[in-house]
Amino acid sequence: MFFRHQYGIFFASAGHASLIDYPEARQLYRVASKVYSDGGVASAVCHGGAIFPGVVNPVTNHSIIVGKKVTGFTTKTEKELDVLQTIEGWKKPTVEWATADAGGEYVNPKDPWDEFTQVDGRIVTGAEPG
Repeated sequence: MFFRHQYGIFFASAGHASLIDYPEARQLYRVASKVYSDGGVASAVCHGGAIFPGVVNPVTNHSIIVGKKVTGFTTKTEKELDVLQTIEGWKKPTVEWATADAGGEYVNPKDPWDEFTQVDGRIVTGAEPG
């Protein structure tokens, strides 16, 4: 692998640009996969979960979120902000849609504007839309 240090956590930050950048971030996929396969934690907040479909578990050769519960910025909140059509124009999925496509289970906060955390094993995700 291309880095020298042992890392215990990978964190994907947030922002709408994550929906554009993370689906193409192959170098970050490799870092996150290495951290996860070495027993570390993979984490993301809000739109950062857009990276998970591309992060592969080398044992299963599938996304690390297959069968895992995750959360992030909700599609409902994208609608309320009136940006869902923009995201669709980018031809990119919301975090919720990307999670489902990758075989994960998306968990909505009780209210789309709530701060919310979901932990499933070594996958730690959060929603902080405010």
